[in-house]
Amino acid sequence: MTIERQVPEGFLPVITGRQGIDALVRAYVHLVSPWALISYPHASRVDLRTFPPVRLFMDSGAYGYIKYGGVITEHADHAEMTITGPMGDVTITPGVLLELQERHAAVGATLDIPPRSHEHEADALELSTANALWALANRRRRDLLLYGVLPAVKDTQRVVQAARLLKSREIDGIALGNLLPHRGQPDFIDRTVTALRDALPDLPLHVFGFGSPEVLSRLRRLGVTSADSSSYVRAAMAGRLLGATDTGRTDDPSPTEILALALQNIATLRGGALPFRYMLQPPFQKLREATS
Repeated sequence: MTIERQVPEGFLPVITGRQGIDALVRAYVHLVSPWALISYPHASRVDLRTFPPVRLFMDSGAYGYIKYGGVITEHADHAEMTITGPMGDVTITPGVLLELQERHAAVGATLDIPPRSHEHEADALELSTANALWALANRRRRDLLLYGVLPAVKDTQRVVQAARLLKSREIDGIALGNLLPHRGQPDFIDRTVTALRDALPDLPLHVFGFGSPEVLSRLRRLGVTSADSSSYVRAAMAGRLLGATDTGRTDDPSPTEILALALQNIATLRGGALPFRYMLQPPFQKLREATS
């Protein structure tokens, strides 16, 4: 599989392999975004050849380790993770992740180890760096953009040192994890992003888990290249247009209204709009009234 190398920019909508509303939105996401992000636990259980014509940014889904719990197993040159969650036990190694990325993705993000507490930050950063180095040493598809995932920790300079090491080994980009638990600490987020951008001004920088218009605007000003979130569909299921006033809320939205809201939310987060031909059709007419 060969894919033209292209750096993702702006907001990347998160998609899953689930059915229902997720499948409905997934079928139309290519209308408003050339990119989508999918995590390994979902990507490994579906036929990605049936997915819409978007470029896939595939990450490990390691945030599930924090959300649901699991086990980290250390080896000589890498670490693996087993997540215990609603999908059952999912074991992720740098090898199985890279193999799936090389088959289907345009961008692959390495397996990071999120810290469970402040006391585990140094170990988590070291293991995440080791996993990125393992992926660099074992990659085969040179057209796959490989992003090294590092957890944001209190010692910002250690994150910068790890990123510089990965750059010296020809990593294609850096992705920052572990920022979402600090979403109430904008100074921490700004300090971490600024330190990385100042140290590596030419390297693409992705941030996981942020999907509000205001935060994305701030991250862009700080030099973040791309970010992802499922906020667009969560807001749609609640009948909300992101960035709109209360007049943009739809009470008890139907599946087609959720689809319309989700697509408009993606377009808003990417700084665009739905193609006009869709805005002329119900239920999109309501969106046109809310956003006019």
